[in-house]
Amino acid sequence: MAKQDEDLGDLSLRNGLSDYFVDVAGLDNLGHGNGAIRFKMFTSREGAEQAVATLVFAVPPGNDGMEGMVARGYDELIAGLRQMLYQAATARKQYRRRADLYAAAKARSR
Repeated sequence: MAKQDEDLGDLSLRNGLSDYFVDVAGLDNLGHGNGAIRFKMFTSREGAEQAVATLVFAVPPGNDGMEGMVARGYDELIAGLRQMLYQAATARKQYRRRADLYAAAKARSR
C-alpha cells in the first residue's frame, strides 16, 4: 500500500502540458469491506473524451467510508504513476543515449 503523500509541490499543473486526464471511473465491492477503485485515463479534445486506459487498485476499508477508500485509491494511483514516470525517464535516457550513438556512427559513415 502506498504511503499517503500530501505534498503537491512537484505535481503542479501547467497549462498546455498535456491533453491527458484522470478521473474516478468506479468503486467495485470485493467483499468483506474491501474495494477496487477504477480510474479512467482519457484525452479531452474539443470537449470530447476518448478513453486511453483504465487503472485499478485494491483498497482496504477504513473508518472513513467510501470517500476514504477513494482517497486511498488516489494514493495508490499517485505512487504508481510516480513509479511509472521514473521507469519511463530511465528508459528514455537509455534510448536517447543509443540514439546519440546511432547518429554519431551514421555521421562518421558519410
